[in-house]
Amino acid sequence: MRTLLLSFAIVGLLCGCSSKSDYGEARGIVCDATMNTVTIVTDDNDTLSFSTVDTDKSGVDGLLLGDTAEITYRGRYEKGMGALKMVSYPQRALLGGDRDEYGCIGSAGYVWSVVSQDCIRVFEKGIRTESVRGDNRSVYIVFSPDSSQVELFFSDGQPNEILERRTLPSGGFAWNVEDDDTYMLEKCGNEWLVSRGGKVLYASTGCENQLKAEFVGAKGEKLSAVFFTQAGVAQIRYNGIDYLLRQYVTASGYGYRNPLADIRGKGQQVTLSLAGNDTSIDFVEQK
Repeated sequence: MRTLLLSFAIVGLLCGCSSKSDYGEARGIVCDATMNTVTIVTDDNDTLSFSTVDTDKSGVDGLLLGDTAEITYRGRYEKGMGALKMVSYPQRALLGGDRDEYGCIGSAGYVWSVVSQDCIRVFEKGIRTESVRGDNRSVYIVFSPDSSQVELFFSDGQPNEILERRTLPSGGFAWNVEDDDTYMLEKCGNEWLVSRGGKVLYASTGCENQLKAEFVGAKGEKLSAVFFTQAGVAQIRYNGIDYLLRQYVTASGYGYRNPLADIRGKGQQVTLSLAGNDTSIDFVEQK
């Protein structure tokens, strides 16, 4: 198991994003600001935070929540990175021409929420999850007042999804719709996870807290696994099918399962068992 965890850690480091030497720009509404930091929400509902300790602020004449800020930075965005330059534009007085059909003021960051039946700022009311692929996409989770529904706001422009709360056989709740190919939201351990078709797409910590491994069987069978360490969840792929498994206590090693699949592992060895199949398959971790 020690060797397995070591290789997990090495692969986990590769999950991060490679740096670039060019410059980037971000524009959005200021949702938080201190003497040395600023946080903006872009038109794509991405929340970006920057350090302003050494920032050129010659284009800033006071900064208030709701103002628009343009920020220049160097390299690929990382949370809390230093901003090179910031220019701000005070929130303009609105006479109603900026309101949408629901009366929401878009330039101030307000959008209509079906489950809230109100104009909201998703960065204020929602819970942010980030893409597990590290591609800067995000989803905000907004619950209805009684938590019976949840609305997903996607940063990539796809339509919102509304999910219904359901009780799980094992206890607890998940939010989805009856069609298995739709999105599902669950609270697993310390993380909110948004999945679809057995694959985790968004998590509270994005591509952090992931460990990846590849395994091979005696006949060349392949099994890939992604372990979400804060959530107690493993995503495996075998024979072209994805399975999302929950961790359970074992006498030694580790175990993850759902009603269709079960994996037990110790050291570099993993055994896969599938429902309806009396034969288990043994795998060895690939170096």
